Amino acid sequence: MKLNFVAPLLAMLGLLGGCTTTAISSAEAMNMVTGAGFNASKGAGFVPIEPTIAQSQVTVNRNGQLVTTDIRLLTNQETLDFLADTQSKVAVSKVDKNGNLTYLAGSLSAEKGRYVVVMDYTKFFIEDMIENGKKIGRLKTGVGLRLFADVKTSKVGIDLGGLLKIGLAAGRQELSGSLEVRAIGVTSTDIDSLLPGTLPTINESSIQTALEAMAAVKAKFRERETVVSPRHVAVELVESTQSSLVKAPGL
Repeated sequence: MKLNFVAPLLAMLGLLGGCTTTAISSAEAMNMVTGAGFNASKGAGFVPIEPTIAQSQVTVNRNGQLVTTDIRLLTNQETLDFLADTQSKVAVSKVDKNGNLTYLAGSLSAEKGRYVVVMDYTKFFIEDMIENGKKIGRLKTGVGLRLFADVKTSKVGIDLGGLLKIGLAAGRQELSGSLEVRAIGVTSTDIDSLLPGTLPTINESSIQTALEAMAAVKAKFRERETVVSPRHVAVELVESTQSSLVKAPGL
């Protein structure tokens, strides 16, 4: 399987495997935080959630004056300027028989079965997550792109920490699955037409299609026709919660 074409596109999107997986100690891995629909280890950092519309209060500079307003009232340009941080991150989760996700501390498959790899490219800011007057975590709020790799492995010890590694494993017939690209918080007629939908097979062609779509959509973020509407896209929990903001990504 020839995947030389993948590296430049992955580099442009910041999704080269291995650089974003969070390692935590075994003691930390035993201390689990339960959200609605998934488990995430304390100390594992931000994990992706099903995007929900942000209603955040933000402070922006308008003509030299600091103005606090609902983020939904910002213009597209103001929103994108406010979302000054950019990150690409890969999160690997094991899917149980009920469809619930357990996010892993590393990227290696510990057993045969179904895994979901979520690769997020996000323009964002971070805000505290408050429930009943208590800080229970932090939310990553912004817009971006999300690539799902829904895979079934045929052996243990497969490195799922990046799309290039997944593609190589697929070429060795160590896994099978599908890909899907989603835009988060950005939409336009052009963006909708660029999204390829579900790609039912992981192979050289589907990987190239997914990466080219992501690069093309990314280029549309600042176009006049693009509507920008920030979402809560990831969470870092410090306490258990059943908040409606904490839901596993829809598969």
